[in-house]
Amino acid sequence: MKIHEAVQSLIALAQRLPDGPDTEVVVHICGGPNEQAVWTTEFSFDEERLYKSATMELEKATAIVSVHPHRDPNLRTARPLDVDDELDKILGEEPPA
Repeated sequence: MKIHEAVQSLIALAQRLPDGPDTEVVVHICGGPNEQAVWTTEFSFDEERLYKSATMELEKATAIVSVHPHRDPNLRTARPLDVDDELDKILGEEPPA
């Protein structure tokens, strides 16, 4: 995703929310289908520059979203529900391999 795409997405989202651009942003970190998820408001923006070792010429520059859930006193987590596995047990079916 490019910076302009992220900004456009946030602007479009803000237009649909009651508080518009004053709406709090929460970062959701998905842990995968069987892992814990995390929601936090502690994040910052930074940059990274990679240089060619021989010439020290700039090879690539990127924007970074740094997420810091360890700093968030209101951190929320959720364990996976494993709904599909539970439904398979109830129905007596084998889960897909």
